[in-house]
Amino acid sequence: MRKICFITGTRAEYGLLKPLIDKFINDQNYKILCKSPMDK
Repeated sequence: MRKICFITGTRAEYGLLKPLIDKFINDQNYKILCKSPMDK
């Protein structure tokens, strides 16, 4: 299992990366180290 961390500077950047982040969240080969409160 690989660990991955996404860091963004703004909510706008987060919004652009959200679809990619969701793919990693749903992939069992990766472990998300921290999750944003904006993820529901």
